[in-house]
Amino acid sequence: MSRISILAALLAALPMLGCAPEVGGGADAGQDCQGADCIGEVPPGCGDGVLTSDEECDDGNDLDDDACVRCTVATCGDGVVFSGPEQCDDNNTEDGDGCSAGCQFEDCGDGEVQPIEQCEGAGPSTCETSCNTIGSTVCLADSCLFDTCIAPKETCNAIDDDCVDGIDTVACTTTLERHFSSARVDHMYKPVGTTPLPGYVIETQKFSVYIDQVPGSVALYQKRSANGSNHLVTFNEGEANQLGYTTESTLGYVLPAATPPWDIGSGDAEATIYCRYYHSNPDHLVDIESNETALAQFGYSKEACFFSAWR
Repeated sequence: MSRISILAALLAALPMLGCAPEVGGGADAGQDCQGADCIGEVPPGCGDGVLTSDEECDDGNDLDDDACVRCTVATCGDGVVFSGPEQCDDNNTEDGDGCSAGCQFEDCGDGEVQPIEQCEGAGPSTCETSCNTIGSTVCLADSCLFDTCIAPKETCNAIDDDCVDGIDTVACTTTLERHFSSARVDHMYKPVGTTPLPGYVIETQKFSVYIDQVPGSVALYQKRSANGSNHLVTFNEGEANQLGYTTESTLGYVLPAATPPWDIGSGDAEATIYCRYYHSNPDHLVDIESNETALAQFGYSKEACFFSAWR
C-alpha cells in the first residue's frame, strides 16, 4: 500500500477513533458549552425544511438565534439566545447569576433585587443610624445600593436622634434659678428671668429641666406650706400633704437619680445629680452633693439625692 493510501485510511478512521470534535453537548454539558454548542447532535438533513422523526423542528435555515436551533425547539436554558424573547441564555434556569430563570438580564433597574443589589426603585426606605435611631435613605438608581442613612431631626425625647453631640438640645429645657427670702428663711425655684416675689432675692444656683415630659422622666413639683412661708421640691406629689403642703407648680421634668444622668447636646450644660437639703427653721433647698460641706456650715443636712438635671 502506498504512503498516500495509508494516510487516506488513517484520516478516514479518525471519527471512529473519537478524535473528531463532538457537535454540541446537550444539557449535560453544563456551562462549559457556549451558544449552539449546547444543543445536542444535529440530525441528518437538518435545515432542509423537511421535518423528520428525529427533528423537533426544521425551518429551512441554519440560524442559531431563532425559534428552531439545529432542528431543536429553542427554550430558555438551552444556552442559545433566542433573539427577541430572550435577552440572555446561560444554559440554566436559575436566578441570581446575571441571567434570570426567564432568560432576561438581571440588571439594576429590572425591578427585582438581585444578590449583588440592596434595593430596586427610588422610593425612600427606613434605615438604622449609627446611634440606633430610625433614619431614611433612598435607592441609588445607578447601582441599586442604598445611599447614606440620613438621621432624623433632633426632637425632645431623651434620645440622640441625629447622632450629633448627645441627646436633645437646650431648646428642650428651661433653666431654673434659686430664690431666697431671709425673712422667711425659705428657698424656692423659678424660671430664669422671672421677677422674684417680694422679699426674695436671686441666688447663683441654677439647673435646667425638660419643659415637657420625655420617656423615663418624672415631674418635678414645687410645693408650698399652708402658711406660704416654706417651699420644697419633690417628684412625689403626695409628699408632706399631711403637713399641709400643696403643689404650687410643676417646675419641669427630670430623671430619677438611680437612672444614669442625661447628656445634653449643646452648650456647656452638664448632667448632674441633685440632692435636697433640710434646715430645722424649717427650710428646704436643692443643690449638688459637692456643696454639702458648705451647706452643713449653715445648718443644712442632706435628705436625699433624688434627681438628675443639667447645670
